[in-house]
Amino acid sequence: MNSTDSLEEQKLIHFLDDSIVKYPYDHFFTFEKYDSTKKQLNLYFHLCTSDIEYNIKRRNAFVIDIDKKNKITLNGNNYSDILPINDMIVDFLQNKKDTNTLSDKTLKNIPILGEVEVSKGGFILHTQLIPDKNNNQSSWLITKKYIDIILSVNYQLRKLSSLKYFESEYSRLNPEQKNAIRKLNPVYIIIYPNWTMGKIKPPPPPLPVLSNKIIKKES
Repeated sequence: MNSTDSLEEQKLIHFLDDSIVKYPYDHFFTFEKYDSTKKQLNLYFHLCTSDIEYNIKRRNAFVIDIDKKNKITLNGNNYSDILPINDMIVDFLQNKKDTNTLSDKTLKNIPILGEVEVSKGGFILHTQLIPDKNNNQSSWLITKKYIDIILSVNYQLRKLSSLKYFESEYSRLNPEQKNAIRKLNPVYIIIYPNWTMGKIKPPPPPLPVLSNKIIKKES
């Protein structure tokens, strides 16, 4: 999913709007689904009512905080430049030097590929998409930009894996081969829409939280 997929963008926004209002203190995780009609892979979000974040080892979590003033921190460090994050994500997922501060790996038996190492790394986005009492909130466009960066880096890793295992571009692989490469390079993102308010628990916001008016104003 990218900025040109307006229909998918709308679906995601509508889903988050509805879910954030109904479940403002839960979080959402990603899954991929192949659209056989359009022959494309789309990203969707599921509501998660159990706190799975804390089942993830700290080293396997790349945490992006986007507060209500849109200040960005990456793994607790202040961050202002969005471009070099691509290399940080690659290092985090590949961890070629087996550093204990980067993501761990697990051995998986993937059809066609056999037994291979798969990163346990995932991405956690702490946001404040729900406005506070002063109507401050995280920018959806900034949140979406980071999601797109994660997906873009993941796609590049899939392209490299395709060349390594099949000596072919990812786009030229058959469905079985693509599925194997996706399992080798999975996408794992969790979004918290109401993180910075903690346990204050304000009343549910009015619909829509991510209105076209707000998004247009941010553009």
